[in-house]
Parts: sequence; structure tokens; C-alpha cells
Amino acid sequence: MLRVDSSKPCKIVYSLCKHEFLGYVIEPHMVQLNPQGDFSLTYQRLFSHTAKEFARHLLSLIHI
Repeated sequence: MLRVDSSKPCKIVYSLCKHEFLGYVIEPHMVQLNPQGDFSLTYQRLFSHTAKEFARHLLSLIHI
């Protein structure tokens, strides 16, 4: 896992993980896009303290 460069194109994806005590949990990840616009192998788990770094990408998901 490499750190995603927030100045380059990336998309949010969600994974479903089974937690020992909480059951199934949805985890958000930011995945870097390659020059062709496809997903690369560079990803980063999204936490509340790292969300500001990706605000530009997250706000593009909201359609007003």
C-alpha cells in the first residue's frame, strides 16, 4: 500500500470487512487512478483525520 497523492485523480471505493465484535463494517478507501483512468494498486484507507486531504474528490460525489 502506497500513500495516495490527493493532487492526482483518485476515486473512493468501499470494502466490506467482518469485525470480530462489530460484525460487518464498511471501510472507505481512496484509490489512485492511472493515466488511463483505471484503478491502480495505490490505495489508502480513509479516516476522519485524512478526509480533509481528499475533500475535493469527496465533494465531487455530491450532486446538487
